[in-house]
Amino acid sequence: MIRSAFFVCGVFLALATFFCSPVGKPASEQVDPQTQLRRRPAKLVLTADDSRLLVGNRASGTISIVNTETGDVLGEWQIASELSDLVRWAPDRYIASDFGTGELVSFQLESDRLQVLWRQATIRYPQVLLLDTSSDQLYVGGLWSRQVGVYRLPEPEKSDGQHFDHDNTTNTTFCVGHLCLLPDEKTESQSLLIGDAFGDRWASRPADDLEADSGSV
Repeated sequence: MIRSAFFVCGVFLALATFFCSPVGKPASEQVDPQTQLRRRPAKLVLTADDSRLLVGNRASGTISIVNTETGDVLGEWQIASELSDLVRWAPDRYIASDFGTGELVSFQLESDRLQVLWRQATIRYPQVLLLDTSSDQLYVGGLWSRQVGVYRLPEPEKSDGQHFDHDNTTNTTFCVGHLCLLPDEKTESQSLLIGDAFGDRWASRPADDLEADSGSV
């Protein structure tokens, strides 16, 4: 009887949290940089003016903000369960991939404060991000899902609360760990090189048509 009562109370609290949580932009949680955490830094990205260094910590899912002149840690914010990659796509806008939840997290940095703008489901186990500013496209490589997803970037000033448009997803025969764009001066096109995370295999696909396999080893 007591166990049943605890079970009912637990279900009730879970449902209440789900239905009564405020709807809107998901907030980031500020973390004390002095807190002892298993952070495991995975990616470094500079701000547009090189005054700040953003450190993406995989294990803690946090972003550490470092003053590049003094080396001081100015703040830390948790935005993911397991942060796998981080890129800057506009002067004050960034994209992180959450390996644990399979999401893209868009956020902005202003006056050393981080604000999550929105989250978007992507391919499972996103491991690596590649930004192509020439075509306003974002490539997402999935480790265990063995996939590459392509998303089109919106205009930064119109991106609040807006998701990236999903253009395409292609499957590979190996775990994706590396992405690279190779330009072809003759055709003025690009090839997307997809590298195996654990082996020596790779595949080449036309960047504008991932379904076409132009070579693999």
